[in-house]
Amino acid sequence: MAGLAAIRKRDQFAAIAYLRWRLFVNGFRRKGSNGELVARLFLYPIAALIALMPILGSGFGAYYGIAYNTPHALGVVTWGMLVLTIVLSINLSPAALAFDPAALIRYPLSFPTYLTTRLFLGVLSPSTVVCTISLIAATIGVGIARPMLIPIAALAFGLYAVTLMLMTRMAFVWVDRWLGTRRGRSIFTGVMFAFGLTAQFSNFYFTSEHSRVHLQALAARLHLAAHLPALIALGHQISALSVYLPPGLASTAIDVSVFARNGFSPEALPMLAGIVTFGCLFLSVFAARMLKEFRGENLSETAQIPAPATHAGAPRLASETWAPSQARTQAPASRSQILYANIVKELLYLKRSGPLVFILLSPLIVIYFMAGHLGADPGTAPWVFPAAAVYSLLGISAGSYNCFGADLAGTQMYFLAPVRLRDILLAKNLITFVTLAVQVLLTWFIVTLALQPPSPVITIATTLWFIFAVLVNTIVGNTRSITAPKRLDPGKSVGRQASPLSAFMGMGVLVGCAAFGAGAIWLANRLHQPWLSVAVTALLAAGSVVAYLLSLDQLETTALRHREAFSEELCKV
Repeated sequence: MAGLAAIRKRDQFAAIAYLRWRLFVNGFRRKGSNGELVARLFLYPIAALIALMPILGSGFGAYYGIAYNTPHALGVVTWGMLVLTIVLSINLSPAALAFDPAALIRYPLSFPTYLTTRLFLGVLSPSTVVCTISLIAATIGVGIARPMLIPIAALAFGLYAVTLMLMTRMAFVWVDRWLGTRRGRSIFTGVMFAFGLTAQFSNFYFTSEHSRVHLQALAARLHLAAHLPALIALGHQISALSVYLPPGLASTAIDVSVFARNGFSPEALPMLAGIVTFGCLFLSVFAARMLKEFRGENLSETAQIPAPATHAGAPRLASETWAPSQARTQAPASRSQILYANIVKELLYLKRSGPLVFILLSPLIVIYFMAGHLGADPGTAPWVFPAAAVYSLLGISAGSYNCFGADLAGTQMYFLAPVRLRDILLAKNLITFVTLAVQVLLTWFIVTLALQPPSPVITIATTLWFIFAVLVNTIVGNTRSITAPKRLDPGKSVGRQASPLSAFMGMGVLVGCAAFGAGAIWLANRLHQPWLSVAVTALLAAGSVVAYLLSLDQLETTALRHREAFSEELCKV
């Protein structure tokens, strides 16, 4: 029986591995797969160059710590890996799977098999890959400095890498649990917004010379110098406690073995056991979440809505009775009614989407801090408002390339109901236009408050450029929303707003539009004709308006041509 069970588990893992491989291969046969491949070929080398910095830093840091007998250097490496894991996990989501892993519970899998499968399905996340390679580089650095420490370094850093991976997987599944309800998403978004705001405020406030003078005056007023010994003692106590956490345990296990005769000290065993204990703790918390999911817990909000109570003897209202004669004689909805209904729907999306509100508000906070620093130089002061306008478009540009992502299976009604798709897209675009108009108006007020009012020429030219950039971005975004949609699940923490090619195209469109605007302002300044920039941006804005109106009529043909792939992506379960 034990042999049959082992063969069964092996076949199950082989089937899941084959499924992942076929999903990867078949992804290159879909429409637009060549473009996605080109985008990845451009983006992956850039990401590799960025990831090369912590990898090389870990290797040189570990070598320096052992070669020059600097115990704190290894601690910097291990704590840096922890911080890097958290930062990458928040900012970079792992590649979304083409199927829901929770669907595996429909098959005859045991819980250990299901747990192992869920653990390793998302193991190739950016944070895990970069941190694991960085720890391998740290092991190599330790080995170059002192070869006899390679076994203990490989063991300590290996256990630490597994612990970080388990921590990441545990965090993702529990964040998904908290995001399963609208209230949880609102609280989580509020916490992330406060954290991001605090980080930006600290970055801009503590790096300013003027702010440092105020901080020194505040420290003198509060007599912080008298309390400095107590603060230093508190810092040493916190540093001593940090040794008992996984980063401190990994670095200490190597440090205590530096002067051992054979490269391993028995004093390192408790540190290694501590790392294993933390890994088991993270695994148990992850398993507790998976056990509830394995038993059928459904986090969908629609599943929690009770069905309306019906009574056999209760009379039905007239409005609940379908009258064919009335349906035939009822006039179809007008364009204004269609626009109004879709605008209300989009406003409900905006109201219930905490992350979208965070994306809209966070650029304004950054612009406020950035304006004072850039405006200190007379040479850059005129460029503050145009630069702030470009920055305010970053958050919206990604969402414009997947405007049907939140509609999910409801998009099939667009092809069944007597409505034109151009009206649906126009309603979605109107919400974006109004939101961006309010955002650029607030940006102008923020720049005025933090610095000074921009000149009338810069204000008018930037506003006209903003219209041009928004419309060009919307034209391309509407087309990509139909040809390359992406299903969005508000209850999941992982996943991107748009496909890699759409994100790459969005950045390219924004950079190109910014180049046109900057060129117009530079040419006007070069020729000493300030109003020339207004004339150039006015022509660009007028041309973009005409192009946008013409593009709306072509979108219905595009939608009919791509309706199969469109429905397959958004209506899949």
